[in-house]
Amino acid sequence: MSLQFKLIIPLLDEQITKKDISPTAGFVDAYSEDINRPYLDNHIFLLYASNVLTNESFETEKKLSSSKNLYGKYKIYIGNTYFILFAFTIINKSIKSIMNNACALSDNDKMRIFAFWNLTDADVNRYMLNPLYVMYSKFVNNVIPEEDYKPEFKVYWDKKSGTLQY
Repeated sequence: MSLQFKLIIPLLDEQITKKDISPTAGFVDAYSEDINRPYLDNHIFLLYASNVLTNESFETEKKLSSSKNLYGKYKIYIGNTYFILFAFTIINKSIKSIMNNACALSDNDKMRIFAFWNLTDADVNRYMLNPLYVMYSKFVNNVIPEEDYKPEFKVYWDKKSGTLQY
């Protein structure tokens, strides 16, 4: 995950914790664009594997589903695997400034990021504590891969009856 998304995720919702973006919770990655839903251009997307069945994954799904900033929850099919995609509306101005490569974080947002990472991530620490590091980090859009086509029903020829069945 890129540095910018490490800064953005804590600002999406105050309920989100570091445990919610762990592999045991099923977290895959964070995205800024969805090729399948281009009309969602003011959103951040968190992708979770649906085949991770742990207590952490159930708690995370429940927590994210009840978030006040959640726009929508989608079940998507990519590479023969099902995923759960959470789309969060960007309501925090700091998220927009990070995406526009301008470091304009309020003190509350800085404290939220520090509290979220608890000074355990070297990239976040370097970015937050070294003012010159800001000049060298640029936001790069991360796009969700295109979904696989999955027909709602399967049509096949029934030899016995001589008709199409689904």
